[in-house]
Amino acid sequence: NDEVHLYGLLHQLAFLAEKAKDEKDLENLAETAKRYGEIAEEKFAAWRIPGRYLVFGDRKDLAELKAAELTPLTAVLKEHDAKSGKAARRHRR
Repeated sequence: NDEVHLYGLLHQLAFLAEKAKDEKDLENLAETAKRYGEIAEEKFAAWRIPGRYLVFGDRKDLAELKAAELTPLTAVLKEHDAKSGKAARRHRR
């Protein structure tokens, strides 16, 4: 689960920041933050959220993404309804 993974990364960064005592710890924190940022970017890219939405926060910018996610669900529901309709017609006879 991406959300849990990202939470774990953030939690680890907070832990490292809290425990940093010297320059070596801060260098480790910076390197870790850079790598975790790369991981977050990879995950974010896979989600296909439009950059416009991040800048302006307009939910209309998510319409295309929602449609793409709902298309497979719509097909499954239509198939289910078709099968359910056939089953109901068989039971009425």
